[in-house]
Amino acid sequence: MSAEDPRGQLARLFQEVAGYVDGQRLVAEEAGADPAFAAATHVLAVGKVALPMLRGCALARRSDPRERPAFAPRAPRTLAVVPAPADGTPLTEAAALSLPTLIIVADHPHPTARSVAAAQAVLAFVRSIGAGADAPAESARLLVLLSGGASSLLCAPADGLAWEDKRDAIAAVARAGATIRELNIVRKHLSAIKGGRLGLETTAPIAVRALSDVIGDDPATIGSGPFSPDPSRFTEAIAVVERLGAKLPAAVRAHLDRGARGEIPDTPMPASGALAHVDYRVLAGPARVVDEARAAIARAGCSTGTLALDVEDTVEVHAAAIGARVRRELDDAPASSGGAPRILVGNGEPRVVLPASAGRGGRATHLALLVARELAELPEALRSRVAFLAAGTDDRDGNTGVSGGIVDGTTWQRARAQGLDPAAALRAFDSLPVLASIGDTVRGPGTSNLLDLHLLLLP
Repeated sequence: MSAEDPRGQLARLFQEVAGYVDGQRLVAEEAGADPAFAAATHVLAVGKVALPMLRGCALARRSDPRERPAFAPRAPRTLAVVPAPADGTPLTEAAALSLPTLIIVADHPHPTARSVAAAQAVLAFVRSIGAGADAPAESARLLVLLSGGASSLLCAPADGLAWEDKRDAIAAVARAGATIRELNIVRKHLSAIKGGRLGLETTAPIAVRALSDVIGDDPATIGSGPFSPDPSRFTEAIAVVERLGAKLPAAVRAHLDRGARGEIPDTPMPASGALAHVDYRVLAGPARVVDEARAAIARAGCSTGTLALDVEDTVEVHAAAIGARVRRELDDAPASSGGAPRILVGNGEPRVVLPASAGRGGRATHLALLVARELAELPEALRSRVAFLAAGTDDRDGNTGVSGGIVDGTTWQRARAQGLDPAAALRAFDSLPVLASIGDTVRGPGTSNLLDLHLLLLP
């Protein structure tokens, strides 16, 4: 692509932004000044960004220890639970961390038996804190590095539930179009560790430092809040399921009903004080990505504006809104023949209501292909000059190996010229093959997970 190509411009901006929100960088910036890092006798890192966050700790630890000790003089016991690499390559990270680290691989976005084993290992790790001679109860300190994806990587079903039933229930609620908050309300009430329950497994002080992939940075929602009080109740989980019409395994519905009747203890409420030993801080969230995008656009010499922030509409509704916005902007300010473009910034987690069977794609690639259909209706002279990017700051969009898609008004035509049927791909929720075939996907470094970035370039 030439330097002037709109899709190329958006790709370069995305890569630049991804570099500024790198998990290693974000943690390294904080570790030296945060006493929780120096005090830690145990470190638990869980989520898609577990390894970059640990690398940030190691980087800070190798800086001048007299001025910026990242950890206590004795290296803490460290456990990391990470997703399997998307390309199937083995992990070779432990040696680079400079910490005595046990790395456990689990699965995302759908839990497997490995996720169950990982949750059992984490339970044992947390329960051991303060119980051993290496870290007496009065001096033990747990540092938790938490990032999105932890919900799937750790699967500990509540007593009486099979993990497969829990997995199928969560998948049904997700397919029905739940927001991440709604999804995690249900998750927490089917779990032995989420909704603050993991934090109850030790009385040692706990410092949670999180990277947020949820709108509003709610600690009770990030990773389903394993160390956070939970304001939701069993009755709310049932209300989510019934509103969406999700079909649950019989054992799961019976469990929720028992909880609603008070036969199963609910998650710890904020007012209970049960998690007063937890100090929780969000290091960065979706707003950081938007700020970095605006700064990158300014450095590129382009003007900027706001597209839509914290989007939770369905992808169909949001794509239609973007199409309307494009037409309105072009009507109000007709495209000039030269000069820098204007790039609007948005973010969010638009919902996808999936059929029982779906193809390969995620919310970002599906949204991008929907927007491509909108842009295909522009006058021919403008189709190559208006571009849209939807991409996650992690390394995979849904069940794909890409971060998202970058499209313009020619995407639809180029796909059809190759014998592809983009309309059929949308109906089958099979967006990836179409976009990949014509080179309209984007892959970021995958070193963070701070929700999806949306960029709209206008001439």
